Amino acid sequence: MSRAADPGNPGAELVLYDLPGTRARRLLLAVNGSVECDGTRRRYGLSVPAWFDDPVEAAGWSYGLTGARYSRLLRRT
Repeated sequence: MSRAADPGNPGAELVLYDLPGTRARRLLLAVNGSVECDGTRRRYGLSVPAWFDDPVEAAGWSYGLTGARYSRLLRRT
């Protein structure tokens, strides 16, 4: 497991988990950048390739970006 602050979502954290029983995928746990009507933010998991060790790189990949480009986002939604 590895953790990193989410540069595209201030105050939120990205967590990258190994999935039991598989070496091909990992799970990236993220927090939605948009606030729900009740003021909360949904958490969700994304399946990412197992070669990611850095949660920011994995988050960038989910948007079709490198981790470096994802890190420069002002805000994601």
